[in-house]
Amino acid sequence: MFANRFAVSRLLQGALFSTLIATASAQNVSPVFGIVPETILAKELVEASFVATDADAGSTLTFSIEESGGKQFPTGTTLTPTSGADEVTFTWTPSEVDGPATVCFDLVVKDEAGGEDRKEVRIFVFETNQQPSFQNIEEQTIDEFELLEIQLVVTDADIPANSFAFGLADHPAGATIDGDGLFQWTPDDGDGGGIFMFDIIVQE
Repeated sequence: MFANRFAVSRLLQGALFSTLIATASAQNVSPVFGIVPETILAKELVEASFVATDADAGSTLTFSIEESGGKQFPTGTTLTPTSGADEVTFTWTPSEVDGPATVCFDLVVKDEAGGEDRKEVRIFVFETNQQPSFQNIEEQTIDEFELLEIQLVVTDADIPANSFAFGLADHPAGATIDGDGLFQWTPDDGDGGGIFMFDIIVQE
């Protein structure tokens, strides 16, 4: 493209000559991303590299991520330069509260002249099941015909919270556990002096 055009006229030996002078004005070319996946599937660590090119020699590119139209936005992400100034690596580890869900962000690259390119990226986060666990159950000592009651407490990091089913394995005769995790057992006269070991089971 040519800009700043003007004419210079001069009279030489009775003849009029006109000279057109033009200066070329460089136009900035915006950077452009290469292939960017629209959807990424994730359970734990997400890691993806993104490359952008700029036809302007010597341009400095700046990468960022921005919210995409008010959609759920991932927190705790990082963008790390990898090979030169035209590539970054995106990393993110979803937390329990992030799944199952689809989070979105705009991947943005800009040059120093204001040119930019942006692509929307979606990450579908799968639910990863967390195993439930019992709080510590201490060793118990009781007399014959004395009722033993233990209220079991279970923790589970899953969000939303799961419901639980309780069971016993290799337990002494007469021992029970209800749906709320209350264990009950009354040893009889044949159980005196015995040591009883058994499994309490919890399932989601």
